[in-house]
Amino acid sequence: MFADGEFRAIWLAEFASIAGDQFARVALTVVVFERTGSPLLTALTYATTYLPWLVGGLFLSDLADRFPRRNVMIAADLARMLLVAAMAVPGTPLGAMVALLFVVASLNAPFQGARSALRASIMPDDRYALGLAASQVTREIGVVGGFVAGGLIVSFLGARPALLIDAGTFAVSALLLSVAVRHRPAAGRRRQSRLAEMMAGLRLVFASPRLRALMLLGWLCAFYTVPEAL
Repeated sequence: MFADGEFRAIWLAEFASIAGDQFARVALTVVVFERTGSPLLTALTYATTYLPWLVGGLFLSDLADRFPRRNVMIAADLARMLLVAAMAVPGTPLGAMVALLFVVASLNAPFQGARSALRASIMPDDRYALGLAASQVTREIGVVGGFVAGGLIVSFLGARPALLIDAGTFAVSALLLSVAVRHRPAAGRRRQSRLAEMMAGLRLVFASPRLRALMLLGWLCAFYTVPEAL
């Protein structure tokens, strides 16, 4: 599995991006608490990193099918790199930083959608299950390790260096993808409106008891963020 250069590049890019994201979460929540002294505003800022999935998941995830998936991932990485770097500029208003973070988090949807589809193209055989398991383990390690490392970085260097490091992880991810992952054509273009596609997907899932149960179980994962936020 890891002998495949394309899978290895996607795996490393994913780890770098996830760890860097935690740096940004820790840094921005610390900045908000230092400036406001409000646990409520700090919690709302943290929630901002998850709410964009309501936007990105519904309106941006289909970019992975409309455009070449490698290009979507690289473009999302470069955009997030610039946005996070802008957050680290001295004197950036707190509201602007939160707005930038919202956009950064929204771009996770097309990136992860393209990554999941590309992984299936790279490993269409039985190795796909192993690759998916390795990615899930990597994600958990990146989240936990990123929080710990982010806390240390913010404690010793400050919030802005942590944001710059996060921007650097997106640059590393884009470089890995551009060098080690080959170009593939787009899967196809939309043949109907986004709303029609969404409704068709809902009908497909809710019409099947098995798919409906799996989706509802998946929704429970959202509650994992409760102890994480605390």
